[in-house]
Amino acid sequence: MPLIYNKALDLTDVEIRYAMANSKSNTEAARFIGCHLSTYKRYATRYIDPESGLSLWEVHKNPSGKNTTKHFKTHSGRIDIFDVLEGKYPGYDRKKLRQRLIDELIFPEECAVCGFSEHRITDNKTPLVLVWKDGDKRNHIKDNLEFVCYNCCFLMYGKDKINTDV
Repeated sequence: MPLIYNKALDLTDVEIRYAMANSKSNTEAARFIGCHLSTYKRYATRYIDPESGLSLWEVHKNPSGKNTTKHFKTHSGRIDIFDVLEGKYPGYDRKKLRQRLIDELIFPEECAVCGFSEHRITDNKTPLVLVWKDGDKRNHIKDNLEFVCYNCCFLMYGKDKINTDV
């Protein structure tokens, strides 16, 4: 049986410079290469820029974060659910929204119409559909959302609302 080993990432000076040319910060450069920031830093500090005499890590620092893309994160790394329900994040992931509404007890885990709240035996989840009352799935205001069982969803909103993307 052949020996299987994990080949270590070996970044060259050229690869680091190519990532620097296609990014605006060290974090983006690590993301561009597809490695962890600490791995990128280990290699970027090895190579010295001949013009400035600094390591490539120091040359490509962007401490102010200017012109970098900001992802949907707060200081804790998580968006406050109440900001989402106020409509501040219309692009928030619908699957995450559904799960957080249940996990953080914003809505009870039951049908808003008939009160169905039984859990499935297989995965212990309640089969509910998150419905946007006005039909706009980017309008995450609390009054526009409700959990409905599949039966009530079909009866009240039609079969078009029953889908697997939420």
